[in-house]
Amino acid sequence: MKIGKVPENVLKRSILKQIKTKRAEVLVGAGVGEDCAAIALAPDEVMVLSTDPITGTTKDIGKWAVMVSANDIASSGAEVIGMLVCAMLPPDISEAELKEAMQQIEISCEELNIQVVGGHTEITDAVTRPILTMTGIGKVKKNKLLATGGAKPGQDIVVTKWIGLEGTSILAREKAKRAHPELSDKDIGVCFISPCPAKTSYVKNGFGSYKSNV
Repeated sequence: MKIGKVPENVLKRSILKQIKTKRAEVLVGAGVGEDCAAIALAPDEVMVLSTDPITGTTKDIGKWAVMVSANDIASSGAEVIGMLVCAMLPPDISEAELKEAMQQIEISCEELNIQVVGGHTEITDAVTRPILTMTGIGKVKKNKLLATGGAKPGQDIVVTKWIGLEGTSILAREKAKRAHPELSDKDIGVCFISPCPAKTSYVKNGFGSYKSNV
């Protein structure tokens, strides 16, 4: 595609049409010409924001972009309600590849009841592969907000799976076939990528414990 903003017709059919999950809190969401999103909060709620880029992989990039950002929001005790998507794309990307990434984003958002509320898409020769940066938006009761620096003696640190799982699973998907040609994609998915129901619940509803960065 040509360098510059993604053409409006491509934006409509391959990006905006993929957004199906809606939230009642979102007053203004993603749309042609909309530069801002608007979200309503209850008087006793605060907004929690987190931004993460995905630079280490292009395989399943939409899925990883949502999961990484949603995890950060959930670990603050908040419920994830929205995502802003900033996509910097190389000129050799096809519309089909862009649509596939957006579909991955929407599938993950639908699973977690998150609405894509806006973002930016641009074709640029400043990158040689797709870069997705997600800004997660969450809400939490003021008295339930958890900060990384708020740990107190006697509190528990809870890990739902294994330390380093994110990086391991990315390497598994991209390198496992080279290391173990006998493994099928299904085998790799069962070993490394299978979703954890408990973690999905935490991301949907907020996780009421202290986050460890270890």
